[in-house]
Amino acid sequence: MWGEIRNNIPVVRRDTGGGAIFIDSNSVNFCFLIPLNSNTNSIYANYQEFYKPIIKVLKDMGIKNIMQSGKNDLTINGKKVSGAAMLKEENIIYGGYSLLYDIDLDAMILALKPSRKKIESKGIKSINQRVDKLKNHLNEQFKKLTIFEFKDEIIKRLMNVEKIADVERYVLSNEQWLEIDKLVDQKYKNWEWVYGLSPRYQYNREARLEPV
Repeated sequence: MWGEIRNNIPVVRRDTGGGAIFIDSNSVNFCFLIPLNSNTNSIYANYQEFYKPIIKVLKDMGIKNIMQSGKNDLTINGKKVSGAAMLKEENIIYGGYSLLYDIDLDAMILALKPSRKKIESKGIKSINQRVDKLKNHLNEQFKKLTIFEFKDEIIKRLMNVEKIADVERYVLSNEQWLEIDKLVDQKYKNWEWVYGLSPRYQYNREARLEPV
């Protein structure tokens, strides 16, 4: 887990917080750094606005009935295909979302154990009634893409270019990679960051409250 590993699945705590997400080699995650100013201030914590570009892209690729749902999800016919999170730090909005292209749903079910009350609040009995793959809803020409081809297709459409080579890339230097490795070792592999120290307790009471 970068703290502990079970079933060969590393567990990492996100700075943005939020619930657990399952990531495998057939899902893709996009992250954006958005300068905070008068034009972008309305995006922070506004997931409906944040999701607009990718919703258009996925509709253009054939997906129907896709919409922003709940606080920070994308759903197709009520089933979740993406979750998003945001963090505001100084003058930057850091935001990102997952895209469940062809994720292993069986592995996800074994790895995640959401609250029973959360499941029941959706009017369903299990995770596999709550989550779906984007691949199942795309036009035929996109259903056989590898995860890398799918990622490139999304980027091309978001950037409005014909070829992935036309997208300007920022290449990290060796020094920057060393800084990243240091951050991973000191923070994201640190047990206290991933799990933290919590006092033992003998009583637990759980409730799910709907917004007023």
